[in-house]
Amino acid sequence: MAWEAPWDLGSVTRALKTFSFLGMARLYGGSAGRPRGTSSVDRRGFSSLTWFAPQNHRDASPMYLLVFDFDSTLVSVEGLDELFARSLTGHPEQASRIQAFREVTDLGMAGTISAEESLNRRLAILDVDRATVDTVAAEIREKVTPSVAKHASFFRENAKRIHVVSGGFEELIQPTLGRLGLPLSQLHAHRFQYSKGRVVGLDPTTAMARGGKVGIVGALGSGSEPMPIWIVGDGATDFEVKERGFAERFVAFTENRWREPVVATADHVVGSMDELLQLLEDG
Repeated sequence: MAWEAPWDLGSVTRALKTFSFLGMARLYGGSAGRPRGTSSVDRRGFSSLTWFAPQNHRDASPMYLLVFDFDSTLVSVEGLDELFARSLTGHPEQASRIQAFREVTDLGMAGTISAEESLNRRLAILDVDRATVDTVAAEIREKVTPSVAKHASFFRENAKRIHVVSGGFEELIQPTLGRLGLPLSQLHAHRFQYSKGRVVGLDPTTAMARGGKVGIVGALGSGSEPMPIWIVGDGATDFEVKERGFAERFVAFTENRWREPVVATADHVVGSMDELLQLLEDG
């Protein structure tokens, strides 16, 4: 009797197609040891999410979306704070004004005041031109969070499944997305409004201005084939998305800032991208 292989070409092809986002997590550092002094905390006891449609081997791409905040998450700074600090260069009250500005930022991030109030209060005292905006954007590009920079290849390889949803401003974010290999079409943020080359407020026509993070993430998850969404960030508005039912999990990212009111609401807490990749691998 002629020998017959215990497999066929079709089964091998189907098996190869099951290479997944979780496999990418292993490849790009998911199994790396966690930095000393940090830990990944599961606060809700969720069972594993199914990232695939397992019966459909013809299209075994991972059925998920990762939504990242930008300020103090993908980068180590708050973009508007950086812009404000630059606008006060040489001002005799520079230090005290920067401190007051950052206090308003923190009140908004912790949820003590609304994100809208925080933004409006800060914009009211901002006085910069477009050239300064561009300069600060280039500087922010060099302040990518260390563990994010370490795993930049992860963002490039998984760009189709990653969106950046930020209460910050497109002009300050775009150069950094280019560095990470993420398309600008998957950036959702505010946009400055200008008059005679100077910032005078925010553009009210953007999706962020009209509906905030909740509205944007809700729209991302409402397609004909909706996918589970994990939102990763450091602020109260990130948790609000989960609270309103538009994300399966909220992961508090604390490498840059530990905000206790935010951490207390999280399903998981991670101190770096290494820990986030491990969490994704574990499910």
